[in-house]
Amino acid sequence: TLKKAKMMATIKNACLPKLICELTSSPYQEHLSDMEKSLLNLI
Repeated sequence: TLKKAKMMATIKNACLPKLICELTSSPYQEHLSDMEKSLLNLI
């Protein structure tokens, strides 16, 4: 649906950059889980 697509676009544009910033600037970067590391590698 259009509403769902719009929501996904919002998440992608607003949430992902924030999440990436938090993960990459985190002092705990070396303690990231495998899932988080693979997410960062994808981006």
